[in-house]
Amino acid sequence: MDVISAFASCPAVGFFEFIAFAQACDHLPATPAITEARRNLARQWATRNCDTLVREEHDTYLHIMSASTGVPAADLESVALAALTTRIDDFGDGGFFMLAARLTSHLAVEDARRVFDAMGELFEDLAPSREASDGPFEAVPTATGDVDVTLAGLLWATLGDAAIATRWKAANAVLLLAQLGCDAELAALSEFASGHLSVVPYVDSRFDFYEQHARMWLFLALDRASSEPNASVLAMFVPTLRAAVLDDHAVNQVLAQRALRRLSAHQLPDVTADDPILDVRTAPLAAEFERRGKDLRPPLSPIDGDGLTDERFFFDFGHYWCDHLADAFAASVTDIVNRTKRTIESIDGFSHFSLGEDPRRDAGAYANGSTYTNHSAWPVQDDLDFYLAVHGMLKVGGGLARIHDALIHPGDEDDEYQVWLHRFLPAREDGRWVADARDPAPELRFPALTSDDEKTWRWSLTKRDFSERMGTDSEWIGIYEFSDVSGDWASEDVRIDSALVQPELAPAPPWLYTHAHADGIDCRDDRGSAVSFPLPRPATRVIEEFGLSSDSDQRLWLHGGSPAFRCSAWSNMDEDRERARGSHGQRIEVHRSFLSSLLDHWNRTLVIRVSIGRDMNGPYRSYHREEDEDEFRRIESSHKIYLIDSRDQWLEL
Repeated sequence: MDVISAFASCPAVGFFEFIAFAQACDHLPATPAITEARRNLARQWATRNCDTLVREEHDTYLHIMSASTGVPAADLESVALAALTTRIDDFGDGGFFMLAARLTSHLAVEDARRVFDAMGELFEDLAPSREASDGPFEAVPTATGDVDVTLAGLLWATLGDAAIATRWKAANAVLLLAQLGCDAELAALSEFASGHLSVVPYVDSRFDFYEQHARMWLFLALDRASSEPNASVLAMFVPTLRAAVLDDHAVNQVLAQRALRRLSAHQLPDVTADDPILDVRTAPLAAEFERRGKDLRPPLSPIDGDGLTDERFFFDFGHYWCDHLADAFAASVTDIVNRTKRTIESIDGFSHFSLGEDPRRDAGAYANGSTYTNHSAWPVQDDLDFYLAVHGMLKVGGGLARIHDALIHPGDEDDEYQVWLHRFLPAREDGRWVADARDPAPELRFPALTSDDEKTWRWSLTKRDFSERMGTDSEWIGIYEFSDVSGDWASEDVRIDSALVQPELAPAPPWLYTHAHADGIDCRDDRGSAVSFPLPRPATRVIEEFGLSSDSDQRLWLHGGSPAFRCSAWSNMDEDRERARGSHGQRIEVHRSFLSSLLDHWNRTLVIRVSIGRDMNGPYRSYHREEDEDEFRRIESSHKIYLIDSRDQWLEL
């Protein structure tokens, strides 16, 4: 009892030391004196840490202390609030708001409103309510009480967000609604897209709503959702899709028409397989206008830039965004820019642009450096200049595609218009996204390590580590891998390569394709940003000669109905820390029985090299850490070579 009282009175004891001590006293007998001493310990803790408990909302620790001492958490909160009156002068504005939030949790609704109104009045001089943000509360448009409409309104507003990552999250949400068959929410969303419902209650009235973004990312989602088995749930969007096909927006034309083609197979009354809308021209005819490197086309009549806004678009717009479009139609980059300037006059936000304004920038809504455009890379957040320039250009391209033929260079598969347009469409043309090919990341393959393991772990590789990574005891043998995994203290990278060789040492034919690179707008979706498509896979010669078939995402390859190859790609790497944590990589495995058949058919031997490298502190070494002069800063990877013949005999080197 005396020890507990002395501990509670010690001024040097900190927040968490109180909790640890209280838990350590759990084994003591529950005599009246000890029980009261422990209760006093809890009250002393709440008194001494009153500002922390109120401002930082440490409710979890309130309950932990309550469980150890028997003092109800509500009583400890009351002790903290009472003690706070002696420190109120140093509480600060943020502390007052936290105090208001905690107090209102105990008040009736009307009393809680009065508390928050009083808090808001503290900032009336700094940010007058009738001039700041949306203005006085009574002037803000009221959203409908319908939950389905409210959800759809928030989703429509998010589809038009300035950040491309946020727009992709919204597109994934639309896809999920379709997959779940949420008719009511989708019907409400179609009302927003058609203009029958207003987005005003769901956006900041200070800023122009990026409606062109919302429309484009909605069509990206509808294009993907139209490949789902229950795509008929999208029937309410058919009128909006039909209108988009007839519009000049190059991306929306294509996405809408593709979605309608797939929906026509679902026997919907508003779109059938022979519907003329499916044959509307949304891409130019390709023609070879070159002879001996000379463009023989008559140039387009240029658009005069006089009389248009003098505001220039972002620095790289002409050369890196308009060049292929200009080449496609025998126009100059300057002419495409001038056409874009004229086109944006009908896009929301032009009135501010014409005055050289960007309300979001003026309000500090963009994160520092987030609107920077590097060549052809899409920025993290789109300012008004970028938003208008891109959608104006897409409308110019779609309009030209309806009436002009596009240049295709001799020997090329795609004309210049398609080269330009590919970057704005999903990388895959089968109605799915790159993210659909992403697999769950495997579990970390090494245990949690401490600093004491540093001297030995990097050097502790065994034969078993190599054989497990390749799968010597499994039906599936790893023949290609490029992966990295990082924990709190350590990292490991694995590289597996393989080749087919003949006894005569003749050149080995390529049997794997591992250099895929996806290049499309869905590569900016965080769910698939770390995955290339197609996945690493068997080489074309192997596929054709053995008649292999695969699933839609090319994960599993079959030979005569039996598994032959298994391909995967994953990433859950979190780099928003001092050191990255997680795993990313790609891998190909071959089934043992198919491998024997392949080696026998081609009279080859398979050579596999497995490389494993280990390091401490992950890929980002802390610069605070002092290195020993004799310590290796980087450890070279260790290797093992395996040879496998057609009789499944192994030789380890």
